[in-house]
Amino acid sequence: MKEYGRGEHIFGEGDPSDFFVTIVSGRVKVFKSTPAGKEIIIEIFGTGDPLGAVAVYENAPFPASATALEPTTCLLIPRPQFF
Repeated sequence: MKEYGRGEHIFGEGDPSDFFVTIVSGRVKVFKSTPAGKEIIIEIFGTGDPLGAVAVYENAPFPASATALEPTTCLLIPRPQFF
């Protein structure tokens, strides 16, 4: 279990997908950044939602970034133990 404060980074675009992440409580913004520094929000996730699951399944880097929108608790399972 890991706690994140509002605005805290959970993972970044291009980071290795070493953990399967599920939101236990709170809300998370998943987004991509443009070269000009603007954020394009892909989706807002909440309690019970997985984050970056496809990247974990494919052992690929995360395709987007994730940031907590409010105090958020996540369950992180190391990739090898998940499978």
